[in-house]
Amino acid sequence: MKFIIDIDNGGTFTDGFFTGDARIEWVKVDTTPHDLSVCFLKCIEDGAKKFGVTVSQLLHETEVLRFSTTHATNTLRVQPLISSFHLRWLLVLMNRLVRLI
Repeated sequence: MKFIIDIDNGGTFTDGFFTGDARIEWVKVDTTPHDLSVCFLKCIEDGAKKFGVTVSQLLHETEVLRFSTTHATNTLRVQPLISSFHLRWLLVLMNRLVRLI
């Protein structure tokens, strides 16, 4: 089965929209502003549970993963460049995803 994952990170909640196996599933988790990778991964874990697969299976069979957030946009309004915090967060997230696969 092939999946498409869309995750929208907001200030209060992070929403996950998953499509696969002719089904659509939706999850909502609390946003963790101190470490956005925590809520991102929690969203993926909850989505995998909805489909009855492991996180590894879900990610292996994912064709598209989209992530949207206003955090970078809000940072750009205040600062001319994305902060080092956001760059570190992106690197941490990529590292955690690689370990899951």
